[in-house]
Formats: sequence, structure tokens, C-alpha cells
Amino acid sequence: MEKKTINLYVSLVAMMQLMFGLHAAVYVIFLLQNNLSLFQVSLVNLCFMSDVFLFEIPTGAVADIAGRKISFVLSNIICGIGFIYYSMGDNFTEFIVAEVILALGVTLTSGALRAWLVDSLHHYGWNGNLVDVFRLEGRVGNIALLIGGIVGAYLGKADLSRPFLVVGVCSLALALYVWIVMKEDYWINKEENERNFFQNMKKVASESIAYGLKHQTIFVVISSSVIMVLAMQAFNMYWQPWFRPDLPGNEYLGYIWAGVVIFTVIGNELVSWFTKKFQNIKYGYLVIGESIACLMILSVVCHNFYVSLMFFWAHELFRGIFRPYTNAVIQENTPSHTRATVDSFVSMMQKGAAAIGLFSFGLIADKGSIGLSWIIASLFIALILPFILLIKRR
Repeated sequence: MEKKTINLYVSLVAMMQLMFGLHAAVYVIFLLQNNLSLFQVSLVNLCFMSDVFLFEIPTGAVADIAGRKISFVLSNIICGIGFIYYSMGDNFTEFIVAEVILALGVTLTSGALRAWLVDSLHHYGWNGNLVDVFRLEGRVGNIALLIGGIVGAYLGKADLSRPFLVVGVCSLALALYVWIVMKEDYWINKEENERNFFQNMKKVASESIAYGLKHQTIFVVISSSVIMVLAMQAFNMYWQPWFRPDLPGNEYLGYIWAGVVIFTVIGNELVSWFTKKFQNIKYGYLVIGESIACLMILSVVCHNFYVSLMFFWAHELFRGIFRPYTNAVIQENTPSHTRATVDSFVSMMQKGAAAIGLFSFGLIADKGSIGLSWIIASLFIALILPFILLIKRR
């Protein structure tokens, strides 16, 4: 049963990543084609991150109280509606509305699926290493991302709205599939939880926030994530307009996306080695952050297209380490009854940081240049991360 649970978890992640990849390689170009400025593109995504920040804890509590399955199914239904609406949009306001819908859907998933995995495995008596599971998740998920990015770029060759429509339909289909196949054998006192839903939501949320702020290890995760996620918005949002002028067509963005995924997969493969090498997570996050910063500065200052692209791809290797490394630390340092909400709290802090980063670096890119936004973002990581991590908490 443990193997079946892990396989289902990994397959669901793969499906979600495939859908993400379908639109990710053309997302920014699609918005720019609809006459949005670089700053407006950032504001659209800022709206998403801000709403995720607001929705994260309550929707995480939904998973802890009403059940991970219900939360995940609702997530896919709402995301399906959001993506279909996105495909029909053609102006700034409509894209904002679509992002609000998607934000609600995404927050219902963020802590629920991983919490379902961990609680199910514990229920079945599994005593394996979660790092290995999350590494497998990263490996399979990134292969799905690679395929999705290439397919999505070609889908968008004739019409850039087409990948968004396909993702919407697939998300609705995934909701039905999850409703049929997902089991929650560990779940107890479900009826009692539902009768006292809002009282329990407040209790779980407050306990989880307090735990996240007081627990030393989780606090390190939050601090590191906030700094890096804030700065990485500059890289996330502008790689498409940065590299697009040197490409013969939009469909070639899919191949750059494929390189991003390949280097991320390499990072995933190094997670177990990295965890053993840097058992002190503060130093682990320092290595990740400083490497990302150095490589992105090199990507800007090297004017040759291919050299710049190689440094950009290389920074994705360390981002590939960052995600499963962080997931494992969170899951192994939180109690079961608040696991989804603590995970959601960490995600909420990351999204709050992302919103700040989108506004700040969007303004810098729009008024200055994309290269300037990348250099400032890199220096922010390189200078602020060591200061935050090396100070001692009392």
C-alpha cells in the first residue's frame, strides 16, 4: 500500500507539472502580446501572489479539517475554471480576475497533497526517507514539466491562448480522477471536524503560525525562502523577453524551458548528496543562495547569447536542490495534525515575498532594464541571505 500511495502521489504531481509546463513557457509572452507592459505583467502575477498570501492559511486549514482529498479536488475544479477564463482574456483587468480565481485554487493544493502523502505513509507504517520521495517527485515532475513546456510552446505557435484552454480542461478532468482514486484511510473524526469547521480552522491556523515562527528549523526555512523567492521573481518573469529577441520564433522558448527543466532535474538528483554534505541547513541555504546569485550576475554580464543561457540554466540546478530540500525539512519537522497548515504558512510567506519581489523588480525592469533587475536581485540574495542566516536568535 505504501508503494501504491507513493506512485499515486508522484503521478498526481506529474500531471500537475505537465499542466503547469503547458502554459509556463509562453505565459509572459502571452501577456506582452496582449499589450501589457513589463510592469503590468508583474502586477498580474503580483495579484496572484497577494491573493495566495491571503488564502493560504484558511485553505490549508481546509485540508487539515475537511480532508486533503476534498481540498485537492476543489483546487483542480477552481483552477480549471480559472485557466479557461484566462484563455478568453485579452486585457489587464480580465487577467487580474483570472489570477484571483487561480490563486484560490492553488492554495487549496499547496499543503494538502504533501500532507496526504506523509499521513498516509505514516498510517501504513512506512519508515523510509522522505528526501528520496521528494527527489523522485522532482525527477518525474520535472520530466513532465519539460514535455509540457515543449508541447505548450508549439500549441501556442498559432494562438498563445490555446495552452491555457488545454490546461483548464485537463484540470477539470484531474479533479474527477482524484475523486475516484484517492483514499484517506488514516482519516478519523471527520464528522466532528466538519461540525466544528470554523472553530477548528482558527485553532489549527493559530497553532501552525506559532509553530512556524517559534521552531528554529522552520524559522530558518521561512527566512531563507522569503529572501530567495523575493529575488527570484526577477528571473522567473523576464527570462522569456530576455532571450526571445535572439530566437527565430516563440516555439523555441519551449527548448529554453526544456533546458531549465533538465538542469532542475540534475539539482533534484543531487539533493540526497547535498543533504548529507550540508547537514547544517543554514550553510545549505547559503550555498544555494550564493550560487544562484553568482550565476545570474554572470548571465547578465556575458553578452554572448549561448554563454548567458548556460549560466541561466546553471542557476536552475541550485533551484532544483532548493525545492525538495525545503519540502523535506518542513515535512520532517512538523506534527501531523498541523502539517498541511504549517506547509501552507511557509508557502504563504513565500508568496508574500514573491508579491514584494514582483512589484519591486517589475518596476526596475520597466523603468530600467531586465538586466538591471537581475543584477539587483542577485546582489540582494548575495548580501542579505548571509546576514539573516548567521544572526543568532534568542
